[in-house]
Amino acid sequence: MRGNIQREKKSSSSGGIGRSALKNASIETNSTEKRNPRKGKRGEVSDDESDEADLSGAKDNHEIDQKSSVFGFEGSPRKAKKENDFAMDTEDDVLQTVKESMENLLSEKPTSRMNATQSLIESLRSSNGRIAGDYLANSYQTQIQTILSRLLLRQVGTPNDEGSGLLDLTALVAISFSGQSNDVFKKFQGPLKKLVEQPLVGAELQAHALFTLGFICFINRDAEQTELWDYVEDLLSTGPDSEADLPFVQAARTWVMLAILMDDEQILERAQEGVYEALSRILTDADDVESRVTAGEALAFLYEVAHRSSSDALPETVSALSPRLCVQPALAADTLQCLQAAAKESSKKVSKRDKKELHAAFRAVEAWVFEGGAPESAVQLHGATIECTSFSRTFVLEDLKRVLGSGFQSVLRNFDVVRDILEVEFLDEDVAPRQRVEKGSKADKRRHLDRKLDRAYAGDGGGTYYEDVDGNDEY
Repeated sequence: MRGNIQREKKSSSSGGIGRSALKNASIETNSTEKRNPRKGKRGEVSDDESDEADLSGAKDNHEIDQKSSVFGFEGSPRKAKKENDFAMDTEDDVLQTVKESMENLLSEKPTSRMNATQSLIESLRSSNGRIAGDYLANSYQTQIQTILSRLLLRQVGTPNDEGSGLLDLTALVAISFSGQSNDVFKKFQGPLKKLVEQPLVGAELQAHALFTLGFICFINRDAEQTELWDYVEDLLSTGPDSEADLPFVQAARTWVMLAILMDDEQILERAQEGVYEALSRILTDADDVESRVTAGEALAFLYEVAHRSSSDALPETVSALSPRLCVQPALAADTLQCLQAAAKESSKKVSKRDKKELHAAFRAVEAWVFEGGAPESAVQLHGATIECTSFSRTFVLEDLKRVLGSGFQSVLRNFDVVRDILEVEFLDEDVAPRQRVEKGSKADKRRHLDRKLDRAYAGDGGGTYYEDVDGNDEY
């Protein structure tokens, strides 16, 4: 967050500033003590703010001439132009930022590349994400895929701080190019698999690479999704008791994401062949909360599939469908017992914070598996409300939120492929997305000045600064 605008105490002088004072303000332009209307005492910008550089990696070539934007050349206030100043960027700003960031992405300096990566991420996540994505697809489609592939391969040999940002950008590029490029998955599959299989890059980057690999395949519905599903299942089978340094927990989430694309019978068959057992091992043997929660929610997804694909009379509880998922009755019974125990975790070895997280996650799992109570929640996005009544929908929304970050609320307006995935046919165009104004930004300073001038007019008994000098309301 940028620095806050400092405010000075109110002047002790009584009364407001008259219209005449504002009207004659331009007379002082030749004085060395003239006051910049954007940096008055009450609107002065702190030194800390000016030192905080925006990670956009691009220079702002659209700075407003502060004097001429507030006062006319004759010294009289002119009608204010009500532009969409409160948007994060104009369309030209977005295109310029993307263009400069693509140039900096080729830099030999890691810092420049990291700034360019972050700038592209912010552009694609912003309310203008569709503009940035279309511009990348039309002007830099091949170039950015080639650059990212090479930078990801470089991480395999010499990992550094660039890795996480590159993976975030890769996922955003994939969702932006969906429907426009048929080789996105093929372009990134090799580098991402090498990152997954390279323990020297660290467990966190390995898991992030596997998540990105699965997400790209899910978004693009690639023809090789079954082959990748096999690959992820092999990673999942390693489990917590394996000596191999592989991201088996992330493999559980990625396996579920890819399973959503498959037929129910395929899912049930693979569950019986070993997936149910692998998830049970993670649930019972893993020490950390994240692993146990992931395994529990993945098992709930399997019971969900078994429930909707059952052609016979449904049993009283979903747990009675275990034979459709596991051919070992004893293993299924132990797994169900662990699910119930996790929802009521009381061990002193587990911290209060972890207990709270376990209870919250496993209550929903327990309610579904033992009581038949499906999840019930809703997510309000710009343009539509998404009903979340299944664990498969929960997985999809969580992964989209991870990729889009602050741009999650605008996802339906920016990416048509997500509308298809979430089955949203129409958007509520009457509900316009709110434009967020960062403190210390150019839009915030402009808004601060406008409010200041409004107060000045109000104190003089007039209307607002945005009224025409002839008294006609501009709005």
